[in-house]
Amino acid sequence: MIAKPSRRLGLFLSCFLLCGFSELKTVTFNVPNADRSAGGIANVQGFLAKPDGDGPFPAIVILHPCGGVRPTIWPEFFVKLGYVSLTVDSFGSRGVGNCPNAFTRLSGLASHKAMAADAHGALDYLESLPFVKRRHIAVVGRSLGAIVIHFAILPDYAMAKRARKFRAAVSLYGICAMGPMTMSMARSPIPLLEIIGEKDRRILDSCKAHLPKHASTKLHILPGAYHAFDVEWFSTMRQGFRGAKMLYSETATKTARALIRDFLTRHMENGP
Repeated sequence: MIAKPSRRLGLFLSCFLLCGFSELKTVTFNVPNADRSAGGIANVQGFLAKPDGDGPFPAIVILHPCGGVRPTIWPEFFVKLGYVSLTVDSFGSRGVGNCPNAFTRLSGLASHKAMAADAHGALDYLESLPFVKRRHIAVVGRSLGAIVIHFAILPDYAMAKRARKFRAAVSLYGICAMGPMTMSMARSPIPLLEIIGEKDRRILDSCKAHLPKHASTKLHILPGAYHAFDVEWFSTMRQGFRGAKMLYSETATKTARALIRDFLTRHMENGP
């Protein structure tokens, strides 16, 4: 069953409306072959926005952090760049709140694989839309969403477990090692942009050690930035899940946006 939008999701939708998007829809899409035993569900809710016009436009699937879907700068940013934006609500669709919750407590990588299935359901849904440019869809993950990219999406691609893939991936402050599990790939199977704050030491140290050392992966370290540097209402230092220090930085956010814009231009807007 799809959970009703919470007050927090209402704020998220209001942000879209106030920012003047030409189209905003709450959508539900199918997740084929979802593994119910691993937290998968048949239908997932998301929030779709598009630029003005008929397109076709390239598109971005956004995977949320442990805080779930909240108002954020990224959908507006992507739409202004000319991308359709689909924010996947993996938590709300399962009726759970912030981490830790019953879903994220699933053993092993079960919840990450379920969120990866959600992401690919979003990919399939976007490709069915007449205003979306097929094969020009990227995935962007923040914190937990980035971990899903690291430990579920990219490994499946590396092992050729899925024929249809995202064209590129952007990971914002997602850890690269969880206990004995690490990113063990020699290269990323799709172009990967990794952005981490200099002060986000646990995340940064893990990724310096375990990110693929290959031209397919670009790591950018933002000077002086902490975890969740792009969350505007973190105007004073906060402690996040697992003790991460979180603080907004306008400078780091501007730099990240420029890096992402250039990365997407390079990998999304050319070719078939």
